[in-house]
Amino acid sequence: MTTVPAPLVLRISVTDRCPLRCVYCRPYKEERARARDRLRADDIARFVRVAQAAAGVAKVRLTGGEPLGRSDIVDLVAALAPLGVPDLALTTNGQRLAALARPLRQAGLHRVNVSLDSLDPETFRRVAQGGVLAHTLAGIDAALAAGLAPVRINTVVMRGVNDHEAEALVARALERGCEQRFIELMPSGLRPQDYQAWFMPSAELRERLARTFDLAPIAHELASSSRRFSVTTRDGKQGTVGFISANSQPFCFGCRRLRLTADGRLLGCLGRRDHIGILGLLRDPDASADQRIAAALHVALACKRPSGCFCNPHAHVLGRWVACDMKKPLLSHLDKAGRARMVDVAAKLPTARMARAEAVVILGRALAARLRRTGALSKGNVLETARLAGIQGAKQTANLIPLCHPLPLDVVEVHATIVGDRVLIETMARARAATGVEMEALTAASVAALTVYDMCKAASKDIVIG
Repeated sequence: MTTVPAPLVLRISVTDRCPLRCVYCRPYKEERARARDRLRADDIARFVRVAQAAAGVAKVRLTGGEPLGRSDIVDLVAALAPLGVPDLALTTNGQRLAALARPLRQAGLHRVNVSLDSLDPETFRRVAQGGVLAHTLAGIDAALAAGLAPVRINTVVMRGVNDHEAEALVARALERGCEQRFIELMPSGLRPQDYQAWFMPSAELRERLARTFDLAPIAHELASSSRRFSVTTRDGKQGTVGFISANSQPFCFGCRRLRLTADGRLLGCLGRRDHIGILGLLRDPDASADQRIAAALHVALACKRPSGCFCNPHAHVLGRWVACDMKKPLLSHLDKAGRARMVDVAAKLPTARMARAEAVVILGRALAARLRRTGALSKGNVLETARLAGIQGAKQTANLIPLCHPLPLDVVEVHATIVGDRVLIETMARARAATGVEMEALTAASVAALTVYDMCKAASKDIVIG
């Protein structure tokens, strides 16, 4: 049975400018917003169209900066709506939403997420460092009236700052038919002392809310960022509350989110510095650029992490604050003396494990067309040989990678397909074991890609493996 990957969720920053300077976003250094919006409406529309063709798109969320600060935001929504994305949404601070809610709905926007960190005007001003609470509240009411449903209220929880308002925020959301969501504070961009003082795990907040409301978990969708609960007040009002817990309950496994920044950088994960600049491709009039954009999408997906990375409020890694317990070793592959070792998994019970990986071999249009016509070069059938080599490579992973455990693989699948000017290699490894099979899937992809290169190198010196 072949498993079809889930469609993508795209977060597109349509501007890098915002009139607010929220303490958890731009807390302690002045940044001058860029002079102009980098991405044009046609850049964004092309990106979505290519993503739909390459992998399918389930959701598009327009973000910023503050997206409502973009002068052509209604026209942009109108350009995206005909593409038929099932969920076309926008995240906003709500300051301009009252005037734009109805035009956005008429243009084809489905729903909005509105940031609301406090119901107290002074706390709101102190957290947002600007803005007017009444404007955001009016924007929420206007969104409801315009039919931008469901309206989701996003609150970043900060201990000692706004956590005491959680019950009131839930009650207000229920009264208006909104979904309240509480977001764990992220370490990115914060001073470590602020993060340590303000961070409150979702479990602690949820336990406190359960003293006031009846909470019942809703079935969790794999890779969904929000863990949702049905909530009922003592007087019978019902609704939904969500918890986004990137630190304490990461949702990296199976994640299909990709981010496009306002200056055209494609990111697979906020927890990594890796990015792919695609602004030039988005503006390349040659239709073949679509294939390179699609390849960039697959590369960004391949760079995503299988597990959480925002778990270390104390350790500074590559300029980004990530999280960990400093009392524990950062890597279980190190012994007490700091030497590399194989992890002892004797105490772990075997469980079903599955991993996927991808690789891209860019051949160039002429060689790819030749291979598509004949299927073989002087050394033989390229794709079939690469497929078999990938399977054999996966089975040899423990012999190639020093600290990997030899695993009883149930199955390895390798698919090699010519897409435009390149070969796309997709692999899957599955086993019932005490440790994961990510390395087996990666080895299969790597060996298959190297085999394609080896069999084609006599025909071209310009082959690129990605």
